[in-house]
Amino acid sequence: MEAGKQAPKEKNSLVKPLILVAVIVFIIADIVILSPSGLEQPQVSESVNPDLFVPEIKPVFACCIPTDRIPDYSIEKFTYLSAQAGVKQWKLVADRAYFFSNGPKDKLVFAVNVVAYLYDIDDKATVVSGREAKYFMTDRHLEIYGDVVTRFPDGFTMYSGYMEYHTKDRRLYVPDDKPVSGVGEEEGGQITAFRSTGMNFMMKNSEITLPRDVHFTMIRKGEKKGSNAGVSDYTTIDSDHCVIERNIQIAHFTMDPKRPLASRFVHITQPDLFARSRKADMNYGGYDKMLQYLVATEDVLIKELGNPESLRYATAGRADFDTRNDTVVLKDYPQVYQDADTVTGDVITLHRDTDVVEVEQSNAYSEGQ
Repeated sequence: MEAGKQAPKEKNSLVKPLILVAVIVFIIADIVILSPSGLEQPQVSESVNPDLFVPEIKPVFACCIPTDRIPDYSIEKFTYLSAQAGVKQWKLVADRAYFFSNGPKDKLVFAVNVVAYLYDIDDKATVVSGREAKYFMTDRHLEIYGDVVTRFPDGFTMYSGYMEYHTKDRRLYVPDDKPVSGVGEEEGGQITAFRSTGMNFMMKNSEITLPRDVHFTMIRKGEKKGSNAGVSDYTTIDSDHCVIERNIQIAHFTMDPKRPLASRFVHITQPDLFARSRKADMNYGGYDKMLQYLVATEDVLIKELGNPESLRYATAGRADFDTRNDTVVLKDYPQVYQDADTVTGDVITLHRDTDVVEVEQSNAYSEGQ
């Protein structure tokens, strides 16, 4: 009986070690299954597509944008203000901007649907808008591309496909192989317009330089009412070069000195008159501020086109076109020719609304046969 009572104790002693071994095996198996794979084993996870975070950059107009790389960061509704010594110089606003950096001396911003506000010394803004822009942060050099519209504080507007802004000297620039045009209504109601290839605008003195293929037009509105009003007409001037002083509203026209002498003439056209000269200056301001709205100098030739039956033309060293009295005053050895008649004098005045020729100190008169 005592031996039979001890048998169950031996059975229990065998069961407990077996349970313990099973638990240890399960724990070891669980650790092996959950442990990370070795570095030498291939990864099964896929890389994240960067386009899910950064939209694809597709410049249409701007050149040399590093589209083969992901920008450092991008900003929607981007605004950037540039100031120097506490004075704001310009502000750039865009729908979206992308930043690229190749080090502290090579930082580039590419922006889409941009408006730039360029401030002069009087804090007045010239506003330039375009489809795209490229800004070099180190050089502080801004380029604007695509449907560029430039609006000056006085309302004059220019159109081009490309524009540069140099912040160091506050200069707007279009290369002389790219077309540019402009139009605006001036003080007194005159409308001025131009087209050319290339443009340089210095904001500090409000001076526009047109370097090539200049076609300038001024349309004057008015009626001749005594001595204080002008007459309605239009004047077009074609030249190689033009400098427009916006502050005093005077445009200076010249020709390329490399041209052959026979073709080195500024051409002036009006509805009833054609003139040519080596140089010309146009005052496009209000009538009450000018005596002569156009002055032609050096080898001047004038042809009146109003009456084909009685052609009148003149030569002189200088011709002043009088706004108020609708006359042309000839100086520096003037001569007037009509039919076979010739008149010379110190000063000759052509009254454009009549056939009167007024001569001061007549030197000679020749009547043809």
